[in-house]
Amino acid sequence: MDSRQYLKLIRDTFDETLDEFDTSYEKREFDDVFTELIHSLLETKDDDYDSIFNYLVKNYLKSIEAISKLSPGLSTGLYDEKGNIKINTYNGKMSDIPNDDEIAEDTVFDASSMTKMFTSVLLLKESERGNIDLNKKFSDYNPLLSKVDVKIIDALRFGVNLRTDGRLDEPNISKKIRVERLKSTYVFERDTFIYSDIPYMLVPLLFGKTLEEATENYLNNFYELYRDELGLSKTGYSLINMTGGTVNLDLINDIYSKDGLFDPKANMFEKQIGYISGHAGVTTTVKDLEKLFKSLSHGLLSDSSLKELITAAHDTDILLDKNGNEVIRNGKKVYINRGMGVYLNKGNIRISDMPSRFSPSSFASAGSTGTYCIYDISNGLNMIYLSNARSGSYSKWINTGDYIYGDKNDQMSKNYGTTLISGTGSMKDGSIIRENGTAMTYTRATNNFKEEGLRTLLKLRIAKKVLVKKAKIELSDILLDEELSKIEEVFSGNNSKKIKLKRA
Repeated sequence: MDSRQYLKLIRDTFDETLDEFDTSYEKREFDDVFTELIHSLLETKDDDYDSIFNYLVKNYLKSIEAISKLSPGLSTGLYDEKGNIKINTYNGKMSDIPNDDEIAEDTVFDASSMTKMFTSVLLLKESERGNIDLNKKFSDYNPLLSKVDVKIIDALRFGVNLRTDGRLDEPNISKKIRVERLKSTYVFERDTFIYSDIPYMLVPLLFGKTLEEATENYLNNFYELYRDELGLSKTGYSLINMTGGTVNLDLINDIYSKDGLFDPKANMFEKQIGYISGHAGVTTTVKDLEKLFKSLSHGLLSDSSLKELITAAHDTDILLDKNGNEVIRNGKKVYINRGMGVYLNKGNIRISDMPSRFSPSSFASAGSTGTYCIYDISNGLNMIYLSNARSGSYSKWINTGDYIYGDKNDQMSKNYGTTLISGTGSMKDGSIIRENGTAMTYTRATNNFKEEGLRTLLKLRIAKKVLVKKAKIELSDILLDEELSKIEEVFSGNNSKKIKLKRA
């Protein structure tokens, strides 16, 4: 095959793949992917599949190394189920504590607010089984929530603004005060859209009449679905020293709190009143998140339930502006793709949590430690970042190599002294400055790389198709099977794609 024929094969495969790709974007908006693909395929030896693969992912790995400067440890995953393509990377250690464990395939991370995704999936499954009606009110299920007379589904989509008489996670208050504040939950204002943890804090109370009963039932249902049914062997709640309740801790005798891993955001609320929240506290691994993606791709939830999770319908109030018109950004309709919960404030959608260029049937979930995952069910694409920003005894510090910042009382790291991403700078107040001058915090830094992850997945899918087609054209039947096996081995992650990065 001469170079002109090869270029035509690449272009045709590129067009064919984008025709199959479910997105609202036009082909021309993927021209950068095509350009990178051409360079990768033409500047490497045709039969050196490892070299081709490494060339295709080099920009992605640079991005991961940039993210890794923000955290003692990082684990990532790119997975294309339809193309059978997979990359995993591991970097750093569990903390800045000397001799702490290296990040590995089974390293468990605090999922932080990604807990809401696990909560949403569990609740939708309970709804399908007829155990919970999401169109009923919280007050229908638990007398502690008598003031919360709004539909469960509306609250979880943040279609109502729930408040309490004081912060539930305020330090140094008694158990009695914390419980009273939980019970004080009320509807502040209808038909407003604002981010809040409170709806997800209330979800376990749908599983019982008291704090103790609800917690135990919720944990049982959680572990039955994720451990027993789906086989997510490393996913659990970071329980430690539960007090004030009768929770059956024998249920989870291999909990991860023995490693000191827990979510500070959930700690005061969950551990001091003996109640498990649905907004934070789950621990998990990249491997388990990939398993969950496969389960969702293969019918764990019905199409109607997935629609509830994705919240992508344009005829709902949540996607209408104050004048009742569809929300438009950059000339296009806006899709809300964050697992049930969305961010809207005065009509401004926080797009950093939404997958750009992914299909309308995708959704994302993010957490305060930099955890981030995207599930694109339609296109079969999955992208995951799990980062760990703690050191010492549960404090969240950052060690860039030049500086150690933070305070043992801080819940979030501050003050970065390094340029993290090409085109960005840093400020001493803890912000990272983008090229357009806007600030981004550490906790959302991983969101900047969702575009690079998507480009990488697309390049790999198209390149693999090109190489398979080329082999079928050029090779005899005798040699073809062996060549196809080589391609499959390299692109499927079975070769050497669990990449241990240099410590940044």
